[in-house]
Amino acid sequence: MTCLENGFYGEGVYLNTAQYWLIFMKTKKTVVMLLYAYLYNDWRVLKEAKSLVTNNYNVTILCLLFQDESYDNYKNSYGIEVIPILKISYEKRKSFKGLMLFWYYCIKQMSIMTDIDVIHSHDLPGLIPGVFYKYMRRGMYLIFDSHEMFADAIYGLYGRYIYSIVQIVENVCIYNSDVYIGVVKSQIELTKKRIRNHNHINFYYIPNYPELSGIMKSNINHQKNNVFKIAYMGSMVKGRFYNELIDAIKLLVNNNHSIKLYIIGTGEMYNPIIKKIKREKLLKYVTMTGYLNQNEARRVASFSDVGIILVKESRNTVYLMPNKFFEYLQLGLGIISVHANGIGKYLDFVDAEITHRPVNANRIADSILAVMNDEDRRQRMIKKGQTMINQNWNWTTCEKTLIIAYNKLLYSSNH
Repeated sequence: MTCLENGFYGEGVYLNTAQYWLIFMKTKKTVVMLLYAYLYNDWRVLKEAKSLVTNNYNVTILCLLFQDESYDNYKNSYGIEVIPILKISYEKRKSFKGLMLFWYYCIKQMSIMTDIDVIHSHDLPGLIPGVFYKYMRRGMYLIFDSHEMFADAIYGLYGRYIYSIVQIVENVCIYNSDVYIGVVKSQIELTKKRIRNHNHINFYYIPNYPELSGIMKSNINHQKNNVFKIAYMGSMVKGRFYNELIDAIKLLVNNNHSIKLYIIGTGEMYNPIIKKIKREKLLKYVTMTGYLNQNEARRVASFSDVGIILVKESRNTVYLMPNKFFEYLQLGLGIISVHANGIGKYLDFVDAEITHRPVNANRIADSILAVMNDEDRRQRMIKKGQTMINQNWNWTTCEKTLIIAYNKLLYSSNH
């Protein structure tokens, strides 16, 4: 017997010799990933797709199209076929019409693909067409990759009634899945309680760790006479304290601190924030990059001194696991963050600067000054974080769990 160990969450996969060789001599299995988002800013999806291709799977990603970007480079660089099935703006993405169109085009596209072995759905909007298609065409497997607790995430936006409906839908869809992947262990435990009868589902814990092949910047000492640079990466959506952050920069500038903020990304808050920056006459102190591809976003961020994470407290904050926390450390940046239970232990481990709630401009400004005025602490948190990334907090460890999940699903005689 051969054992493929799972170092995270779930059981090892015990295979006999024939099954073991089948995995490595197999014809390629086809995976279709469903993502109701833009691939360029969902790095978790790309990391998983690359890992699957490297391990002899064919991968096609069905996703949204932002503006007119080309996805040809993904196939040329990684062997991943990306099919943008719906062009839609950030504002319209949250509409029911946009969601219905996505589901329709997903099912239409999959109906012409005759050799799908696994549907890998990302978040609930990607899971619903996956469940529907699984019952249209029997014999394939369904993986639910839950980046967050979706029903909990919309609770603050739509209230208890909509939350209850979405929660029921989410539970039913999860029950019809073969594999559940979560980003934090508490997310998995809560899901098990909600589903109750879940013995037919395999659960795996795969955090949002970075790739070791990413940019690693040496710890450059910040000289107090120079400009202190702050990076804020990610989709510009509501609930991320952009207004308060801009007000904090204004406070620091008015107190003669040399500050520069880089907001890296785009989204529904882009236009309101650029107007605020102009109104407050801060164009010299705040740069908004707009859309950047992944490598360029990382390159721009790498020239900063500190990275910042700001999200409003919600039911979903308990399960928050942002890519940018680990990437900031990997890029050689100190960390300023609100406390979120999903990454709470990581924040404590590196001695990150915590912006306490309720978040306002004064507290953000104080957090920036705390890191800016304590260079030794900033260097310690970077060194500690980068050491852990090299040892444990890296995608190589997650990839093993992902491939184990697939091999157990497709090749284990127990399934």
